[in-house]
Amino acid sequence: MNGGTISSDPTQRVGFLSAVPGMLRDFGVDPTSVLASAGLSANALDDPEARIPFASMGLLIEAATRATKCEHFGLLVGQKIGAASLGLIGELMSHAPTLRVALRDVAIHQHHNSRGAVAYLLECDDQALFGYAIYHPGTRAQFQIYDGAAAAGFNIIRQMIPAESLHETEVLLSRAAPEDPEPYRRFFIAKLHFDADQTGVLLPRSWLDQPIPDADAARRKQLEQRVAAYRPAGDLDIVSQVRRTLRVGLLTGEFSGDQVAERLRIPRRTLQRRLLSLGTAFQNVLDETRFEFAQYLLAYTGLAASDISMIVRYADPSVFTRAFARWTGKPPNEWRLTHRSIADPLPT
Repeated sequence: MNGGTISSDPTQRVGFLSAVPGMLRDFGVDPTSVLASAGLSANALDDPEARIPFASMGLLIEAATRATKCEHFGLLVGQKIGAASLGLIGELMSHAPTLRVALRDVAIHQHHNSRGAVAYLLECDDQALFGYAIYHPGTRAQFQIYDGAAAAGFNIIRQMIPAESLHETEVLLSRAAPEDPEPYRRFFIAKLHFDADQTGVLLPRSWLDQPIPDADAARRKQLEQRVAAYRPAGDLDIVSQVRRTLRVGLLTGEFSGDQVAERLRIPRRTLQRRLLSLGTAFQNVLDETRFEFAQYLLAYTGLAASDISMIVRYADPSVFTRAFARWTGKPPNEWRLTHRSIADPLPT
């Protein structure tokens, strides 16, 4: 499917990926060949502050998984991620006054580190969810990236709350349960939910008010100024802004053109005019985002097609079925028969 969108190629800060070559060596695998298969030079991951194409991250994890024959390689990568791995953004959150502010720091500023996925914090009743969603179309090895994101979120929260409280958290994984779930059980000291509609860490909402140990208000003020001027990859283009807003909006129910424009703090007509100048329209981007999300859930979870239709915000499953058939030439359940695989990369 192509909505006619035109946007700059998204990038990913190397950051935690700098650990991948060493991990490959531990498996007895030559990093150079794996990086080359992802279109990366042998030294592409040497500098954590360097940037690579976002698509290359998926290709890298896909190639590493195949080379190591480790089906939970993404989870292992995620276990290396903590606040420090996020660079300037991680330093800012380590000086936040509360856990809520720290997690919002990631959600608000994460696009400086990654231009193909969005971090978010949702609060509802007595629970909060710190989640992660990919919005760049056609990203490879998505379920592996989601495994890593869940581990990263868990690590970040673990650094900021008392260890004895971790058993009160729950981890959502938007993927089918692996054949061997033991690596997940060993790492996550929490209840695991596979086949979820999103990936993230559930925690008691009351925890968000907990102060961050050793936070320095004066240092935070300095960091806020640095983050405000931090533009390693320029400003986020309008199509990417809409995609990332919609990806979370489909989860919250706030996905109309008016709601997205309000979130982006621009008039609805201005939003449509800017999209039209790039040869697309809001409805095209919405359809594309729904399609990518639905395709992923069909391929990598056991969720019923009728449930997926509701997740991507179709009130009537029959309307979703017709729309999906227009996108792929097949209705959802028929498409799933030939694409349902947790081991292979997401078809494009």
